[in-house]
Amino acid sequence: MSVLRCGICSALTDDVVATLKDNGIRSVIDLITQNLEDLSQKTKLSYKDLVAIVNVLLAQYSTFPVTGEALYNTILTSTSILPTACQGFDQILDGGMYTGEVTEIAGEIASGKTQICLSMTASVICHSKQNVMYVDTSGGFCAERLEEILHTKYQQGSDPFYSGLKLIIIDNVASVIYPILGGNQLDGHGLIVQLSQLLKLLAVDYSLSVLVSNNVVVSDGEKKASLGKVWSHVPHTRVLLSSMGDQQRQLILAKSSRSRTGQTANFIICEKGCVDPG
Repeated sequence: MSVLRCGICSALTDDVVATLKDNGIRSVIDLITQNLEDLSQKTKLSYKDLVAIVNVLLAQYSTFPVTGEALYNTILTSTSILPTACQGFDQILDGGMYTGEVTEIAGEIASGKTQICLSMTASVICHSKQNVMYVDTSGGFCAERLEEILHTKYQQGSDPFYSGLKLIIIDNVASVIYPILGGNQLDGHGLIVQLSQLLKLLAVDYSLSVLVSNNVVVSDGEKKASLGKVWSHVPHTRVLLSSMGDQQRQLILAKSSRSRTGQTANFIICEKGCVDPG
């Protein structure tokens, strides 16, 4: 929230700003949350002037009011659920990947993160008939492998895409940030914050689902998504991926606002991509 300063409105002079700061009121939110009658008595400032200042601040900094019904209807029309390539995966995600959210898949190197991203791409292309933006940061994208999944599992050749983009995939987000984490930590943390804000903005403003893959680290004997505490709050949903030998893989729901964490789903990596076992 913005710091109080002279010039926001005619009543907010240098003397008024100084008086408010002397009483611990330094930001816009500090002022608009005050009881103005008590504040007027405490600071000897005009109650009428304080009301005028607050009204200007509310008009300048608050969002346009929206009714609950309008917000509900907007959510209904803008929210979509994108099914993944596996029924088990859909089940622990409460139906699939939701637009307006960031979903993270964290796993060790060669555990199958890219295979999930490719299978998800094929699923959205063929089932949802939507476009996918695939950002490959580590050179793991293989067009031939995606084509194999499309033709083997979906028999898809020339079906046109709808014009809408519904999924953005970042594979692998750690590759973008790792190179600078070893130097100035503030630079790395700043990049994480900037990237997270951008991803969430894209997801919400354009009703997109964002899927990111990440590496894992071991802390206190427990596997966790890499990039530390700053990144840990970014994804709305986090799934940990582990290998169970050969082609078998397991997903564990580690973070979710809708489903019970700890749920698991198994799948197999084969020429069709990621498929349910059996």
